[in-house]
Amino acid sequence: MWALRGANASELLRGGLAGGLFGLAALSACAGAQTAEDYRLALRTVSAEAIGVADTSSITVSEEVRAGAKWTWKASAEGKTWACDADDRMRLPSCVQES
Repeated sequence: MWALRGANASELLRGGLAGGLFGLAALSACAGAQTAEDYRLALRTVSAEAIGVADTSSITVSEEVRAGAKWTWKASAEGKTWACDADDRMRLPSCVQES
């Protein structure tokens, strides 16, 4: 077993448990849950890549749906509309112009 001077087993357990919980809480706070606005920003960014628009702020995203391992959404910019999709991590975006 471990031998530390001046520390008994219950003190070590409390310290380890508290340290573990603190570490878990810190990691959870860093990761954080994404908000709907975070997703829209990511969709605007991948839309810009797929349709070749440099200014992501000019893109409007609507009808965004995540189903299974796929995202689908509508992107609008410069008076045109595209139907877009990407995988669940928003990789390999593809957009087809509708109007």
